[in-house]
Amino acid sequence: MDNRRPKRVSRNKKENIYLGTWNVLTILQPGKMQEGAEQILQTELQIVAPQEIRWKGQDQIKKDKYNLYYSCKEGQKGQLGMGFLAKKEIVKNIMGFEPINERICKLRLKGKYHNITIINIHAPTEEKMRKLKNASMHN
Repeated sequence: MDNRRPKRVSRNKKENIYLGTWNVLTILQPGKMQEGAEQILQTELQIVAPQEIRWKGQDQIKKDKYNLYYSCKEGQKGQLGMGFLAKKEIVKNIMGFEPINERICKLRLKGKYHNITIINIHAPTEEKMRKLKNASMHN
């Protein structure tokens, strides 16, 4: 995946960018991503940060009405993963997507006055943290 900055990026002329988050739990089933995207396209949200995608690798999917940028575990599907679903109206403002790992990724936008970085981070719940801590103490 090419993470280099595009040569020409349009500034966002609007004052507001509408963001949302979405814990999808999994989109491994065929058609699940399209189903969710269609629901999001009916809202005013321009960028949605889905969590627990559970796919494999890092990539970008371009559709007619939206682009999906995702960052999941390399070589293994079924765990964690996150990304950004951006409507076509905002895609022209995207300067770049940086997948860091299966828990962190960021999207860079050209704003009206300043550039904007949106970071999507998956943090485990308190219950999960307790289980991880207990497991590591017993190992």
